[in-house]
Amino acid sequence: MASKLSYANSFFKSLGSMSDSDEEKELPRDFLNGKIEKFSAKLEKAKSAGDADDIAKYEKKVAKFQSQLDDLGEEKEEPYELPHGTTDEDADAYVEHLSSRAVASDDKSLLDKLKTIATNKKAKRALMDIKKNGLAAVPKYAMDSEIQGLLMMLIK
Repeated sequence: MASKLSYANSFFKSLGSMSDSDEEKELPRDFLNGKIEKFSAKLEKAKSAGDADDIAKYEKKVAKFQSQLDDLGEEKEEPYELPHGTTDEDADAYVEHLSSRAVASDDKSLLDKLKTIATNKKAKRALMDIKKNGLAAVPKYAMDSEIQGLLMMLIK
């Protein structure tokens, strides 16, 4: 088990060195929303000042970032699908099983971590996927910072 955790740990560490110059790299929604908010505020100031050049400039910038945000499509709100043959009840039971083992071994740190996962449907589903499919399932969650953070929390 320790070698599996070591592999997962090294896998996630390797993600930090990925190139930021990927041509297909998707701009994060938070970044785009921040830009839209910033330039919308500047647009309002330009409108109140009556500066036609700045109004045109900031309208163009807001439209540009709004277009990029629209191109990203709808944000996926639904948690990951469960592996074939499992249910959310199975995921709940698995986290409960791990929690009872943590209590039995008096591992309060692990119990706190599992309580965090127990409240997150997406994390429970990812954990079930990894349980059922092994480390081959881990790369699927590599670009999901929330799941990556929870998995790293479990490893430490």
